[in-house]
Parts: sequence; C-alpha cells; structure tokens
Amino acid sequence: MLNKSAFTMIELVFVIIVLGILASIAMDRTDRDLKQEASETILSHIRLAQQLALSDNKHRSDNNPKWQTAYWQFGFRACGTSVAYRVGSDTSLGGAGVNGISVTEAAVDPIDGKYLRTESCSENALDESPSVLITKKYGILNSGVTASGGCTSRGIAFDYLG
Repeated sequence: MLNKSAFTMIELVFVIIVLGILASIAMDRTDRDLKQEASETILSHIRLAQQLALSDNKHRSDNNPKWQTAYWQFGFRACGTSVAYRVGSDTSLGGAGVNGISVTEAAVDPIDGKYLRTESCSENALDESPSVLITKKYGILNSGVTASGGCTSRGIAFDYLG
C-alpha cells in the first residue's frame, strides 16, 4: 500500500470553515466608533486652540468691553438640531464670541489645511474643514451637546497662559 502524505478533501473543508468563522468574528470588531472619533477630534482642536494661545498673546489693553473675544477660543454653534464648532480668535471684536470668528480669524486644521469654522451647520465651503460639522460627520445632534457644571457657555477661551 502506498503511503501518501496529502490532505483529504474533508480536512480542507474543515479548515476553510474554521477560517471563515474566525474571519466573521474579526469583521465584527472593525466598525467605526463615531462618538470616540468625534471626541478625539474635538479634543484635538481644543488643544490646538490652547497651543495657539500659548504661542500668541492676544491680550488687549485698549479697555474695549469685548476684549476677551480676542483670545483663542473653541466653541459650539447650534442651528436647530444640528451642531458645529469653531476655533479661532475674534481679533476684530466684531462678533459675539465664537460666532463672530471670520475666515481670516479662524484657526487652520493642521490635518487638512482648512479653516476650523463654518457659516452653516449643514454644509461647508471648500476652504472649511468638514470635521467641524459634528452632526453631518458624526451624527451627533444638538441635544447631545450640553453645558454643565454651573456654566451656560458653549465655548472656552484661552489666554497666553493656556
């Protein structure tokens, strides 16, 4: 009798079935966690505003009542159920906090080189970063962004001390 050292068809079928089961288990773990991705992006942009404030002293000594809006700031902007955010410094003191940040006053996203601001909460211009549209990119509604801890402001500003 000839002794062959080859796999039988049934052994190959079992190996393929086991590999298929292992692959299906691994595929379930590759889903994106949008909330985690959103929180990491937002935290990164808050740190960007803080870093810009540390390297750029925006303190004004002209006794303007809106002097604090010139600081580098991060803030949420609500439009109905949609929400977006802006990062910048209202150096012209023309607006109401974060909502007054114009294109020339906005921070630039180091990842895509676009401005971290938007005029609309649903669409952005070609030079505006898509990551600021939280509802559109991550599915987070305005009701999911709340101010707490005794503070009603939806923004934070940084001076030259961070």
